[in-house]
Amino acid sequence: FAAGSQYTTGNSGIIKTSIDAGETWETLYPKTGTVPGFKKIKFVSNTRGFVVGQGSTFLKTTDGGSSWTNINVQNDIWYYSNLTFFDANIGFLTAVLNSGNAIAYRTADSGDTWTAISSVANLQTQAVTYATATTMYSTGNSQMISKSTDGGNTWAVVKPGAGTNLYFNLAFKDANNGVVSGEDGEVLKTTDGGTTWTQVLSTGYENLYGLFYSGNHIYASGTDQNIYYSSNNGGV
Repeated sequence: FAAGSQYTTGNSGIIKTSIDAGETWETLYPKTGTVPGFKKIKFVSNTRGFVVGQGSTFLKTTDGGSSWTNINVQNDIWYYSNLTFFDANIGFLTAVLNSGNAIAYRTADSGDTWTAISSVANLQTQAVTYATATTMYSTGNSQMISKSTDGGNTWAVVKPGAGTNLYFNLAFKDANNGVVSGEDGEVLKTTDGGTTWTQVLSTGYENLYGLFYSGNHIYASGTDQNIYYSSNNGGV
């Protein structure tokens, strides 16, 4: 499954699906008309999935995307910024309100119910990811990175902001080993749970939005349609 929008999240959205490992794609939603742009899509099984985007767009499917129903967690949403799941049950959601303030919710029952996080101090809303069921990382403006060890209830800054550049994405393979990507084609890696970070890639001009880390393999992709690959944990 893939979801996005034309040009920016303020434009019309689309969900596509492939059943041949990405060789061909067909439009899953909407079949007709237009809908707001999508930001994130996550499936926790072959049939159960979620997609979030502009405004109050938070949809759920239980039949593999044949039909979608709206989820309402709060009325004054400007846009949903992140949706991530650790497993089929545990998930985390962030959004930006019309006021510009951030909010966050989490679920422990596969998205049937969502509980608001009482404090979002130090939570970064550009990207959020799980390292374990309770250890999470977030990043965003000024290349700041924050960490939670209680499932997203509280957050502490592990890498202070530096300059005006953004980090766009995070990926962790366990509690200690992870990577972050951002502007100027940068990828940084940590092996100590975010205490220190080492640059392992810098192309000087790209925005690296896509990031995947599994085993010894790291993939990063971005605005020039390039895909970068490391088979040795980002070693240079």
